[in-house]
Amino acid sequence: MLSLGASYMVCVCVSTYSMFGLVVMSSFELVLVVVLFLVIEVLSLSFRLVSLVFRLVANVVAGHLIVHLFVSIAFETLVITSFVFSSLFVVLLIIVLTLEFVAMLIQLYVFTLLVVINDSIL
Repeated sequence: MLSLGASYMVCVCVSTYSMFGLVVMSSFELVLVVVLFLVIEVLSLSFRLVSLVFRLVANVVAGHLIVHLFVSIAFETLVITSFVFSSLFVVLLIIVLTLEFVAMLIQLYVFTLLVVINDSIL
């Protein structure tokens, strides 16, 4: 990614025009631009990893909330109504848990793939 920052620097140095003609950068300005692009690249890579963690945590919490909702509905219907009606929610709970397990495997694959890609960039 440093080469990307260097190409930005060359692009800025070559194609920076003002109203009065070509702007020539001094060595201090050149170092300032390089440092600025380096900081931007590091922040970009850091925020990628942070957003990956937030995405993973949000998906796990959403799955837990859905399972908790079905468990509480199953217990409430068992107390209020018959066993037959409550068994419907137990079957739905088993289906949701199976879907959560599949979603967990997909999240594991995506998380591993993105970590490997981000690690190869660094």
